[in-house]
Amino acid sequence: MRHLFKWLVSSCLLLAVSVPSYAFRCSNRLISEGDSIGKVIKRCGQPTEQDSFQVELILKQGDVLAETRFLDVTYLVYAQSSNQFVRVLRFEDDDLVSVESKEYGGKSSDPELCKDLSSAVSIGDVMPYIRYRCGPPSREKRVGRRVKRVAGSSEVGQFKDQDVFEWYYYFPRDDEKVVLQFVNGQLRRLYREEIEDDD
Repeated sequence: MRHLFKWLVSSCLLLAVSVPSYAFRCSNRLISEGDSIGKVIKRCGQPTEQDSFQVELILKQGDVLAETRFLDVTYLVYAQSSNQFVRVLRFEDDDLVSVESKEYGGKSSDPELCKDLSSAVSIGDVMPYIRYRCGPPSREKRVGRRVKRVAGSSEVGQFKDQDVFEWYYYFPRDDEKVVLQFVNGQLRRLYREEIEDDD
């Protein structure tokens, strides 16, 4: 009996090691790196939120420009059950490259969460996840593109042109708005700002 117990423990440990941290199960089927968007939606159903972006990359070999190309990035957010973690899936050119686990799901979005910037969202969170947490913004706009200068071989694969968006959340009886600034769909800056007459 003791040998059987040891065997079971060893088997469980091997299984835990063999399943990568970015993998998770949907309808008893494993979702893992390399799966397509269509495959994930077929197994997990429609996501709670999603967004897609096109990112321009510059690739270099030493100091020589080798290639500039566009990368299609899609985020799917699954938050359908209160006994399961919220999952944020990132796809690049239709291939799953990462799965991030958040808090337990099944909650309704609440704009009031965005009033407390320190606890609602974090730098690096993506647009569809913040929409799930706080609801759609009161106002959003594309504020331009930021060009990242690329120099030296250590910059291989870095962004070249980056889309910059801002979301604004207004709250009744407040004289300030919450501003969230995104670069290529990821939160890079958040702050409070006085509401101006033309807002």
